[in-house]
Amino acid sequence: QHVWTDGSKIDTEDAQLVGAGYVEYMPSYELHYFRVGGPATNLRGEMAAAARAMVHADPHTPLTLYTDCMAILNAISRWRRGDFQPRMEEDSEKHQDILIDLLNALRRQTALTL
Repeated sequence: QHVWTDGSKIDTEDAQLVGAGYVEYMPSYELHYFRVGGPATNLRGEMAAAARAMVHADPHTPLTLYTDCMAILNAISRWRRGDFQPRMEEDSEKHQDILIDLLNALRRQTALTL
C-alpha cells in the first residue's frame, strides 16, 4: 500500500482555512480530502493528512507513506528510535492531538511500514 499526503492553509478575506488530503494506491488510486479544524497552520494540515491516512490504513498490510513535511518525518524518526517526546519543532503545543493520532496509528501497524 502506498499513500501520498499533503496539507495546506489558505487565507481568505474572511477566514484562514486548513485542508488536507491523501492519495491511496491499493490496488487502484483513491483520493481523500477534508477540512481540518483547530489552529490554522500549514503544519496542522500536513499532519492531519498523514494521521488520517495512517488511521485508515490496514494495519496488517505494509505501508509506504510519502510526505514533503520534514517535521513529520523527524517526529516519526525520533519515535522509532525510542527518544520521542510528543512535540514538534514548530507549533508543538498546537498540534499534539493530531501527532498522537499519527503515532497511535503507527503503533497498530503489524506489517513493515516506511
